[in-house]
Amino acid sequence: MTISQVASLWLDALTANYAAKSTSRKYSYVTRLLSIHFTEKPLAKITTADLQGFRATRKVKASTAHGEIQILKTFFGFCEDQGFITVNPARKLKMPRLRQAEKTPYTQEEIIRILAAADKVSDSTYARLRAKAALLLMRHHGLRISDAIGLRRDAISQVGGQWRLRLRTKKTGAAIDHLVPDVVLEALGLLPPPYGTRTPEYYFCNGAGSPGSTLTNMQSILRKVYRLSGVKGAYSHRFRCTRASEILLAGGSLHDCALALGISDRVVEKHYSRFMAEQRDRLDRLMLKATNREYQEATI
Repeated sequence: MTISQVASLWLDALTANYAAKSTSRKYSYVTRLLSIHFTEKPLAKITTADLQGFRATRKVKASTAHGEIQILKTFFGFCEDQGFITVNPARKLKMPRLRQAEKTPYTQEEIIRILAAADKVSDSTYARLRAKAALLLMRHHGLRISDAIGLRRDAISQVGGQWRLRLRTKKTGAAIDHLVPDVVLEALGLLPPPYGTRTPEYYFCNGAGSPGSTLTNMQSILRKVYRLSGVKGAYSHRFRCTRASEILLAGGSLHDCALALGISDRVVEKHYSRFMAEQRDRLDRLMLKATNREYQEATI
């Protein structure tokens, strides 16, 4: 069996298990690189050293390398499970050491600058309105950009006299159920139908083209917004961090934050717990107590 033959079977299995299209694309890309690199080598003959040699050809950043190695481990694990190889050569590949990126919330002044930039980012009214609506969805609901751009019109409806946003996230399938503020409703109401559709089911996609291309186009216009705003280090995912910090500083629990963002309590604790008002106040008290103790010992 060649890598390309097994990769085709593996990707078919992923599709049968309802893997996201974005996941399948990433896996397909890595296995295509593998098949090119090992064109003349049978699957069963590939060793850990061979894979290390393949990794050496990939001049990518550590986070990308981490993801690709995980894909290699999963792919060769599938090969082992199916009996195509006797030993998984990717099992002993070492993961690169990653430095966790600092997650910094936006200040209110920075958010104002970003939203103002959206009003000036293009000569096209269509582009400006779409950028503004996407930014407000991320700002007020902490949505990932993929969930904002893939938002269906029936995801927002009146329940008991209140407008609510209800969806399941693309990444984890977690349920989101939020009240929708007037500023978001107004921005969505101003959106023209997506190009190429007469009866739109979505706010941003026309339902006919690739969701990936719609996302790519939106990311491109938002990068222009962030540059125009002058906000240092601005990017879409920071809105999730901002919303998380606001919930926790308002006295919300880790579980409250997890429900709001559609993630697990463990992820919130790992990435956002430092924003909790209780934790901050507790650390302040401990630091003050330590300082007072040091002062008392120095005066004895």
